[in-house]
Amino acid sequence: MHLQGFQLAKASIKGHINNTSLLSGKLNIKAEQLHYGENIKLHLLDLDLSGDEQNHKLSLKSQGEPVAANLQINGHFDRTLEQWKGTISQVKFETPIGDVKSNQAIAVSYDNKQTQANIASHCWQNTDVELCFPQAFNAGKQGNIPFQFKTC
Repeated sequence: MHLQGFQLAKASIKGHINNTSLLSGKLNIKAEQLHYGENIKLHLLDLDLSGDEQNHKLSLKSQGEPVAANLQINGHFDRTLEQWKGTISQVKFETPIGDVKSNQAIAVSYDNKQTQANIASHCWQNTDVELCFPQAFNAGKQGNIPFQFKTC
């Protein structure tokens, strides 16, 4: 497929949704040789989403240039409170400046009624520099995000 600088050699989408009182399902999206222009090339993209509202998991694996990414998100959603809570883990980005990874699993919560997320303290590490968020912070309509750069 070719469209305005976008090229895709192969793709598949498979999934099912069980629309019962507890929404559940599984979705897998795979793409091969996904290119945009001359500089963005994803050789492989594999996205898996499975579970139900109370226990679900998203897994992303990609190989590409200039960036490749791997991560996993586990969480649960409370429909009554309209709140999602989860963790982002196994995060690794391969970039032109080297590998970037989180120093720990990152706890995240989102309150849909307040339109606000809370992200736990964590650091993004590279061989040369760390970007640290030394305390939990809120992101939404308002919020302060304290951060520190540290050279290694």
